[in-house]
Amino acid sequence: MNKILVSVCMITYGHEEFIVKAIEGMLIQKCSFDIEIIISDDCSPDKTQAIVDDFLNKHPKSGLVNYSRNSFNKGLMGNFISALYKCKGKYIALCEGDDFWIDSLKLQKQVDFMESNSNYSLCFHNADFKFEGTSKKNEPMNQTPYIGNKVFKIDDIIQNTNFHFPTATILFRKDFLQLPDWYKFIQQGDKALQLLLSTKGPFYYMDEIMSVYRKHPTSVGATTRNSITKMRQIQMYSYFNSHTNFEYNDLIQAKCQLFMNGIKQSLLEENIIGLKQLIGHYYLRLVKPLLIRFSLN
Repeated sequence: MNKILVSVCMITYGHEEFIVKAIEGMLIQKCSFDIEIIISDDCSPDKTQAIVDDFLNKHPKSGLVNYSRNSFNKGLMGNFISALYKCKGKYIALCEGDDFWIDSLKLQKQVDFMESNSNYSLCFHNADFKFEGTSKKNEPMNQTPYIGNKVFKIDDIIQNTNFHFPTATILFRKDFLQLPDWYKFIQQGDKALQLLLSTKGPFYYMDEIMSVYRKHPTSVGATTRNSITKMRQIQMYSYFNSHTNFEYNDLIQAKCQLFMNGIKQSLLEENIIGLKQLIGHYYLRLVKPLLIRFSLN
């Protein structure tokens, strides 16, 4: 009989500077239930594996950790999907290899809430943003969408342009992990997962800072142009529109129009030779067919 209540899912790639802190945040958890920690290393080109092996060899709780290294690079989504399906717990908590938890009762608090409120699909919490390689000071997550409200439904999540929370704040019900075929084709796995889970029940926000989200020059977000990111968001929302049988079509159309406006502004700001051609190629090959199909032109 499986006694694991929570599976902690971590993907990592090139996180040699951060990985120990990330694992430590999981191993300090004080829980009244059993957990497992699934770490999937996507064939990191640095010393991530050696650092993890050395750390676990010395840590008394290393038995909680299931670390594996892919024999080849599966890519962000391929690695994430395979890691998720290794999880055995009733709940899945997420933390990527460059983020970390700072509250030893984080999992206990989230599980206590979810066990007492079966109608919720996911709960999340506040977080600190830590800026690496810059003089910018650390700051808490933008709380604007959450002021005066702790419960969020699918309409809130789609239409609120500021609705975003770091991956390391999430805990959700594994029974609701039903990934469609299109999931492997998108790039923002955490956001798409949130959208899919929002169809299963509302989200609950805990106004406590229990994790740290690192923003550093080598992160995916920092190395991707805004215009490309917005194109990928249009693609993701178009897939999701079809997935929900266009039940939220008006909201999604309005959201995609905002992304299109943002793309135009980003192109003006970025002003890089060849970027417009790159955006045009991405738009014509991947996004425009979806917009035409879903009447979002």
